[in-house]
Amino acid sequence: GAIDNPYAALYDTEREDPDKKTKMFLENMIRLVEEEAFLDKIRASVLAFTVNQWDSIRMLAFYWGLLLHVVLILGSYAPHNALMYEGSLSSHQSFRESALAKGDYWTSLFYVTVLPVVEETARYMCWANAAICALRYFSFLWSRVALIILQGTASGDDEEEKEIRRGTSSGEKDAEEDTEVLFVEHLEQVSS
Repeated sequence: GAIDNPYAALYDTEREDPDKKTKMFLENMIRLVEEEAFLDKIRASVLAFTVNQWDSIRMLAFYWGLLLHVVLILGSYAPHNALMYEGSLSSHQSFRESALAKGDYWTSLFYVTVLPVVEETARYMCWANAAICALRYFSFLWSRVALIILQGTASGDDEEEKEIRRGTSSGEKDAEEDTEVLFVEHLEQVSS
């Protein structure tokens, strides 16, 4: 069956070498346990909702943004003769005034009753969207950024360990080469 998403990272390992696979599995498990320990500290605080409701906050922001776009798109009805009207954005205002003056029923109905409601609704929806996005941003900063930093420093520590190993290996090789050079020099001195 499918693996639970939070624990799928356990199995991000090399498949060919069993020793590396086991080592990487254990490293991934340690990382996940550290993450859960950090998130448990947040769950014990007043701001527990930033962890407990993270998926709900994300989905709320997505669906609210989608609903806002639907309102903006469906509420931006342009009468068919507005598309044929020549001019720029300022001419749209003059078209509106001329359409209202002509007494076209559907155009005047749209501009008088529908458009003001859509504009007011969209304005309040935009303010609510800003509040939801601020909540999502705060939740992200409070509960997720620290995890990203921990992962970055952990991978940096792994790189430093590899560099140290490489440095030790190359240092040992340099020492061996120096010993060989000294041995050859010593042989040359003895033979002469």
